Amino acid sequence: MALTQFHLFRQLPLELRREIYLLATPPRIVHVQEGKRDEDDYEGEYEDEYDEFADKLRTNPVHIKLDKSLLHFAFNWRRHVPRRDAQSTLEYFGFASTKQRYQPWETSASAPEIPLHWLSERPDLAWEFMRESHLYSSAPIPALLHTWSESRAVLRSQGYELTFRTRSTGPRTWFNFKRDTLFLRHDSAGSDGNHGVLTGGPWDVGQFDPGDMQRVQRLALDRSTQSLYDVFSSSNTTHYFFNSELSSLLRLFGGIKELLLIEWMQELLDDWFQPGSYAFKYVPLFGPAPDPNRKQAMNTTQKLWYAVDVAEVDAAMRPFNDYPFYRGQMISVGEEGRLLTAFKAKNGNADYFEETQLALENRLAQFREHTLTEEAAHWEIPKVRAVHVLSRSGHLILSRERQRVMQDLRKLQQEWKAVLKSKNQRHAACAQNPTVVACSSSSQWDNDESFETDDERAFAEAHWPERQHHGCSCGQFNDDDMATTQRKWWIQEGPVPAMGDLLFE
Repeated sequence: MALTQFHLFRQLPLELRREIYLLATPPRIVHVQEGKRDEDDYEGEYEDEYDEFADKLRTNPVHIKLDKSLLHFAFNWRRHVPRRDAQSTLEYFGFASTKQRYQPWETSASAPEIPLHWLSERPDLAWEFMRESHLYSSAPIPALLHTWSESRAVLRSQGYELTFRTRSTGPRTWFNFKRDTLFLRHDSAGSDGNHGVLTGGPWDVGQFDPGDMQRVQRLALDRSTQSLYDVFSSSNTTHYFFNSELSSLLRLFGGIKELLLIEWMQELLDDWFQPGSYAFKYVPLFGPAPDPNRKQAMNTTQKLWYAVDVAEVDAAMRPFNDYPFYRGQMISVGEEGRLLTAFKAKNGNADYFEETQLALENRLAQFREHTLTEEAAHWEIPKVRAVHVLSRSGHLILSRERQRVMQDLRKLQQEWKAVLKSKNQRHAACAQNPTVVACSSSSQWDNDESFETDDERAFAEAHWPERQHHGCSCGQFNDDDMATTQRKWWIQEGPVPAMGDLLFE
């Protein structure tokens, strides 16, 4: 009978109990975001708060106060601020005042003054600089922080603390800077207008306290694998700007040791594989399917998340599905995996992700060297990892899919080799004895090794037939679509892709 309780725990040595507490508290991926987050009407609430702020700014501009912590973001916001010599002042017209002018920091070329009268006329910028906010997370709080006093004391002594304050509120999130990973959502508005004025990119950290940011060692970024796209190209403008956004973020944090670039999130797998979805209905999983009666929580913020390294086999999921339009697209390998297949054709068994991650690290280091000035502090170039961020059940599903795709691919590669072997043997036999009826029936056998045999045609018809539209008028399915091209390449020319980590029940 399995033991379910252990009544002698308190009699264990303290050192052993401490180790048990830590082993029972795995490192987390913690999504920190700005409140208020009313999921039902966040957009409306946000707009109402902004309108109220803009009205107050317009009617009472003398109360504008800027926090000194904004100085940390100056290299991003200073390009939005007019130069001092371009501003008309009272002194210019002969007026003077004995009252000391409000100055939250000592101004310089790298940290210019933000004229308050100018800011009062630009509520969108003032909103980024001055709004009241708080940061919070829905990540599960380590249970042993609330189990009993000893476990709480041990975890706190090992680095668990309430942190991530803003300019207007205190910390609200339990986090361990030595063990946990900070996760940031991609904000599509962050690269447009003034929304990302403090951050310089689509991952908005403008409300974070600089002191907290500089303690973060591990950072995970949503929708960030575009930075691996064409990383070896020297002329990719999009990649240059993506490098600039990443470098700006790394500069703000300063001490990031590991950067996780996220390809797939758990909610994406939920869309693909939850019971009732199109993909779940038409593309059965490899191995035992999950129980449809088992509740699949769609709110993944209530789950523990895990980082699973992206593998080459993941890029083959799309071409090796009967309905590739519905799942498996990966940004990091290019459209329909063209960058991955080009890399494998050139480099054989070299791992695509290992090479591109290293190339990106070198790119970021070069970008830093071109950016560094006397007043800019040196920032770390982290170890880069392309990952999927999944729940444990998501990792199980991914593992099944990896097994299925790898099994299908290996089987088809062996079948294709057998077809070619049969063709070559027949060609060699005909070359030696062209009078055989089977050879003389087709004169092409004598001179053309590329002549397509019946076996080759049958194999092609079986494994890359003309796509059926299934009622879809979206233009995604046709005989020449790129998914078919990728499928043919993997079978006919491609090596066996790297498998990645698997999780088993």
